[in-house]
Amino acid sequence: MLAEGLVLAMTLALNAQGTDQTDLPGRGQLDACLAQAEISEACIGVVSDACQEEPDGYTTYGMRSCMQRETALWDDRLNAAYSALRTRLLNREQTLRRERLLDAQRAWLTYRETECSQQSLAYEGGTMMGVVADSCFNDFTARRAIDLESQLEEIEM
Repeated sequence: MLAEGLVLAMTLALNAQGTDQTDLPGRGQLDACLAQAEISEACIGVVSDACQEEPDGYTTYGMRSCMQRETALWDDRLNAAYSALRTRLLNREQTLRRERLLDAQRAWLTYRETECSQQSLAYEGGTMMGVVADSCFNDFTARRAIDLESQLEEIEM
């Protein structure tokens, strides 16, 4: 139950941040990595890892803050790609695919929350529980953002 609350709190915090996050720390660092990387997945962790090298970044609180910082960046990319993809599908009158995208996104959100809760329970009662949940959220969010951006590129071809 504690893990579910932890994951839900993180979800609400990320969603409360909105989609205009151009001033978030690490934005330029992530964008530069994505511009140079052969594969986007190589950039997962680039902001968080650098952040953890800062003073107090090695503490439990620091690690969690760093991962949440990066997750917010990926979440912004995810939301932008999702919104753009839904708009393109609407403009192309691909109604069924648009509905399936919505279904898939809802299922993915549930899966991410459940899987990250499950993974963090390995550390139930310990300080690493939150770190593992935050790391999981970052990884899942980044990979989904990359996937949606890829789908958007394909539909624009």
